[in-house]
Amino acid sequence: MNKYYIYIYLSLFTLFMHTQLLYSQSKDSNLQYCQPMKIPMVLSGSFAELRSNHFHSGLDLKTNGREGEVVYCISEGYVSRIKVSAWGYGRALYITHADGHTSVYAHLQRFSDSIQKMVLARQYKNRDFETEIYPEKGKYKVKRGELIGWSGNSGSSGGPHLHFEIRNTATEEPINPLNFGFKVADQVQPIIQKIRIYPMIEDQTLEPIEVSSFERESKGSEPLYTLQQSKFFIGVSGVDYADENASNLGYYQLKLFLDNKIFFEFTADKINFSNQRYINSYIDYRSYIETGIRYQRSYKESNNNAKNLNYFANDGTIVLKDTLEHQIKVIATDFNGNQREQLFRVRKAPKTMDFLPPFQSGNRYLWNHENKYKTSDIEVVIPSKSFYSNQYFYVNKRAKSLSAYSNSFEIYDARVPLHKSFDVKIRRNSDRLNPNHLSKLCILRIDSEGEVVYVGGKISEEFISAKSRDFGIFYIGIDTLAPTLQLLNYQSSQVYRLAHPLVFKVSDNLSGIEYFEVYSGDQWLLLEYDAETSTLQYLPDGRLAKGEQTLKVKVRDQRGNQIEKEFQIRVE
Repeated sequence: MNKYYIYIYLSLFTLFMHTQLLYSQSKDSNLQYCQPMKIPMVLSGSFAELRSNHFHSGLDLKTNGREGEVVYCISEGYVSRIKVSAWGYGRALYITHADGHTSVYAHLQRFSDSIQKMVLARQYKNRDFETEIYPEKGKYKVKRGELIGWSGNSGSSGGPHLHFEIRNTATEEPINPLNFGFKVADQVQPIIQKIRIYPMIEDQTLEPIEVSSFERESKGSEPLYTLQQSKFFIGVSGVDYADENASNLGYYQLKLFLDNKIFFEFTADKINFSNQRYINSYIDYRSYIETGIRYQRSYKESNNNAKNLNYFANDGTIVLKDTLEHQIKVIATDFNGNQREQLFRVRKAPKTMDFLPPFQSGNRYLWNHENKYKTSDIEVVIPSKSFYSNQYFYVNKRAKSLSAYSNSFEIYDARVPLHKSFDVKIRRNSDRLNPNHLSKLCILRIDSEGEVVYVGGKISEEFISAKSRDFGIFYIGIDTLAPTLQLLNYQSSQVYRLAHPLVFKVSDNLSGIEYFEVYSGDQWLLLEYDAETSTLQYLPDGRLAKGEQTLKVKVRDQRGNQIEKEFQIRVE
């Protein structure tokens, strides 16, 4: 009898373990993935973290504050894309795997020797540092754990690290790599730093109420807020941390409840590149521009199609229909399940002020229509679905122009985000213009911090036109100054040795660098542009001959201003 029960127990246990194994294999494909570096995974940036104009599409992995950590392929596959740029991902490698995923390794210092050789050949063939290669499928195969490069700080990187992604190959949607079993030590709860209540009247958002400082009545440990409007939504600002990691990370999940019924959820499982800019509708953009604080809002504006947000009923808003007390619960969670909870109560005042605010000046522009503004001096065309909600749009002509080449115009509010670029056309003043400088005219913008931003522009007989994705103060300026150029690490009395790079400092006062090249005699040499440090570097690649050499360097900005310099060096 005992043997019979033991047999049944062992059979059920075996079946259970087999089921669990199948489940774990179907839930996480991590069994075939190794880590991209052999050092522990410590995050400096989390998946879907709130960034400027986008949700972060991968994990930023720390590299002990230095470049040169060896990067390995996480699984067998083939190189499907290689990109080199002074911006964005810098040096980036894309590897496609048989399981339907593509891994991405960005901000690399350099690629493995075989890949680097292919990239260098393409750069010299095209005589261009900026390079993008799509190798033939399966031509460059890589194995699990194979060295593919070294971590760096290339492109738009704020410091040495590895940006690591896993994407759905078919859709190119980034997926949270932690869903594949990569482990990050984390027993630290997220932090809820600030909470706001945003009253609404119809589709108009009023000034927010700070939960931490608004006058309130006490009921146990849960503060009570009496609201003058029956409709409102919630905004939450906070951060997450992991063990032994001082970096601010984003929430994995944020849930909001009214009387224990969920009305909003954000989950960082996957994102879509075409929906990235909807982050500007998700956050309190005005607050971000004014204070740098990002509030994650429960309210869905009309033109917000981000996929990682679930607004449930009423587009994430709450409408109180009685004067009873109602509980709001905020739960912030990290990927390892650590949670932080905040509770407070709200009630509607006996007499609410649910009426429209005073009439706002300006034209009411609908988010789902093309909108045009035109006078004799300026024309603005805003495509349909550029606004996230309806706006009271205006253009104000400045009393005193900032420029001798046109009037200055305040085009709406720099604290209002745009999903698409709009067209602006400004009439130019030719009275004080040197005819030789016509091609140097351009449209400039004063941003919310008072900085001058180059917009660009096409020149016609009477107007200059350009595209902008930001509002602000616009006018026609001029750029007649050439870039500056200096060789940093070599003097004529020195001998240049081929084991070291040549580093040039290059800068431009306004429009920015558009083109650069260097020749040694008839030999074109590859210069690598680092936009973050404003440097051009020649890295030893066997093309620079030994002996006395004359380097001819040319740099041009976006308005055609150019500098050419010669440098005499002795190469050993």
